[in-house]
Amino acid sequence: MTPEETKKRVDRLLDQIDIAKFDHALVNLQGGAWLFNEFSKRAGPIGIPVHMIQINRPNGGFGATEVVPVPKKCWGKACIIFEDIYDTGGVIDYIMGNLDSESLTAVVVDKQVEKMPLKYKILAAMKIEKKWIMGCGMDGGVKGEGRTFRDWAGIVVNPNAND
Repeated sequence: MTPEETKKRVDRLLDQIDIAKFDHALVNLQGGAWLFNEFSKRAGPIGIPVHMIQINRPNGGFGATEVVPVPKKCWGKACIIFEDIYDTGGVIDYIMGNLDSESLTAVVVDKQVEKMPLKYKILAAMKIEKKWIMGCGMDGGVKGEGRTFRDWAGIVVNPNAND
């Protein structure tokens, strides 16, 4: 998907976010930083505390691995979470676990795979079939200096990956 088409979809997603409804913003590193930066370009200073967290999906399955936790001052509060992808649901379920039920997760991609049943609100810019994708915060498993697609503004399927 070209950067232009991706931008249209992300713009429609970001237009749906009313930041005034939230007490805190949580940016899940590294992927969620791309979407948060896009939001910040449009919204300017957002007027609520922003916290960088890092909750990762373990290789090959459901669940979550905590690297940088959700701050306890966010527990019980309405938060907006910026994330790159909603795939199995384990990471989002983990992040949302102690937050107010009015919290919302904004993602670039809702990947069409088997998911945990979630009771949380998700806004996605697009739905994509089960493929290993990269761009818009997702590195696609491509390693090495200058080979990351994380900062690219489009979506591309990694042709060398099996997912």
